[in-house]
Amino acid sequence: MNPKLEKILINGIKGYYFYDYNDKIQSLLYQFKGCYDLPLAPIFFSYQKILIKVYFHGYIFVPVPSYENSDEERGFNHVEEMLKSHNFTYISALKKVKDVKQANLDKASREKNSDVFVLTEKAKYLANKKVCLIDDVITTGSTIHSCLNLLKSLPTKKLKFLAMSHTLLKQKEN
Repeated sequence: MNPKLEKILINGIKGYYFYDYNDKIQSLLYQFKGCYDLPLAPIFFSYQKILIKVYFHGYIFVPVPSYENSDEERGFNHVEEMLKSHNFTYISALKKVKDVKQANLDKASREKNSDVFVLTEKAKYLANKKVCLIDDVITTGSTIHSCLNLLKSLPTKKLKFLAMSHTLLKQKEN
C-alpha cells in the first residue's frame, strides 16, 4: 500500500496523512465499515503505530465522528475502533448532528452547512492539552475544516490533525 508521511495544511493547521486514497484503501474501508468487519480495526495505522507515538507524543486524539445512526447500525464508530486497537488515548469531543456527507456537496453548500458538527461535554477535557483530530479519509477537506474550526475555539496547547489517507478529488465549485 506504500505508506508515507505527507504534510498538508487545512484551515491554517498542520496535518499529516499516510496513504493516497486508492482502490485498496477504499476496499479495506468498505469491508471494515460497510461489512462491519470489526477485526480489521488493528490493520489501520499498524505500520505507523510507532511513528504516531513519536510524532504525537502527549497528544489526545479526537476522532471525527460519524452520524449516530451510522454508528448504531454498524455497532461501532470506525475511527474510535482504529484508535482503541492501538491503545491510543482519545476523547469523543465532537458529535455529528446532521446526516450529511460533505463530500457530496458543492463548495457553497459545504460553507452553508457548517453546523454539521458540535462540541460535546467531553470537549472541556481538552483545555490546555495537545490535541490531534483524526479521521480515516480526507476527501475535500470540508469535514476536517469544520471540526478544526470547533476545536480552535477551545484553549488547547497545540492542534494538529491526522488522516490515514487523502484523495485529491477536484472540489465542485457550482
